[in-house]
Amino acid sequence: MQNLISAPARPPTTSEASPELSLEDRLTAIDAEMTVKLDEAAVTFEVNTAHIPAEPMDLADAVTVPAETTPHPLPDLYPTPVAALLQRAHHRLVTTWITLRTSRR
Repeated sequence: MQNLISAPARPPTTSEASPELSLEDRLTAIDAEMTVKLDEAAVTFEVNTAHIPAEPMDLADAVTVPAETTPHPLPDLYPTPVAALLQRAHHRLVTTWITLRTSRR
């Protein structure tokens, strides 16, 4: 059983064995590694889905945005800040949360 108080000993590292890389060098290496992984994933996807007949799709048909993107300000119906806060919370629940819940079903 390993002692939970002390960590296992690590072998000492020397600066000659693992040279310190700059941030730019590390980012370049990670970028190259991720590019290779993405290329491999793209090839794997093409191979795995080659048997599925599909036609190219126009993204304009699939992506839609709401006609109105700015919310209407609520009328100030309540004289106290707490009542106004509760009114805004109610409005947010009714318009956003309930809409999202019904669209996920």
